[in-house]
Amino acid sequence: MNTIVRMAVASVLLLVAINAAAQPELYKKYSSTPGITKVYISPTMMELVGNSGVANALKNSDINISGIFSKLKELYIISTDNEGIRQDITKDFDKLVNNRKVELLMEASDGGDDMYIYCHRTQDIINSIYIRALQPDESTIIMLNGEFTMNDVKKIMSRGQ
Repeated sequence: MNTIVRMAVASVLLLVAINAAAQPELYKKYSSTPGITKVYISPTMMELVGNSGVANALKNSDINISGIFSKLKELYIISTDNEGIRQDITKDFDKLVNNRKVELLMEASDGGDDMYIYCHRTQDIINSIYIRALQPDESTIIMLNGEFTMNDVKKIMSRGQ
């Protein structure tokens, strides 16, 4: 697994924090498009998996999201390797990010692979996280829905220290 993809996965786990209120429009627009791989995890499924399921899945990890997993409401992922669709998604994602006035939290590049993490928050509550991973032959957008404080995110990141 290349570095950027690993970073994207780690970022999802680190930032499983978040409310992407505007995200359904992007997911809805592309989820039925041929050539798109999609994932949606509902609030009910989040409840079914629960804290113990997350703890078991991450027991050998330096990441601890089990304490805040209950705050995660939904998860959306769309991905494609179709160049035309990738360009369309990039334009729509850029519009979404610009319209929501989000803050760029992090960007990383490694040999043609790029990853960007954006955050939108209201006062002390993080209410949107968008993760975009771009590889030469694939684009992935991860959108998380929940409601978290900066302290929640700090707790996740401090476990491995």
